[in-house]
Amino acid sequence: MSGLSWISYKGKKILYTDYGSSHEENMKLLEKQGKYEEVHPDLLIISNYEGTVATQEYIQKVREYGKKFRKDRKTNVKNAALGITGVKKTLFDTYLFFSGDTQTKLFNTIEEAKEWLVSD
Repeated sequence: MSGLSWISYKGKKILYTDYGSSHEENMKLLEKQGKYEEVHPDLLIISNYEGTVATQEYIQKVREYGKKFRKDRKTNVKNAALGITGVKKTLFDTYLFFSGDTQTKLFNTIEEAKEWLVSD
């Protein structure tokens, strides 16, 4: 089930964004996640992309947010991504390269993601 929720892990709160299968749903979730990033500059996020399809509009919006929040260093947000394989991995790597985002990393399991997020 897609949506936003909070996870508590080792005394820290993590925003969990479970992206869905529809473009419209994913755009809404991305905007909501972006609003949290504006308000909470030290936010910890897990973004689950399992079962999603990346659209051109979605990728463009991700690039805009990457520049706004990561490249310009307006936040210290750490984002752990799950479910990125195949073509999505190529798009992910391209995003990281062009955005300069060093605070987003790809993980295979939610446990690995949580551990990285709470590490200093």
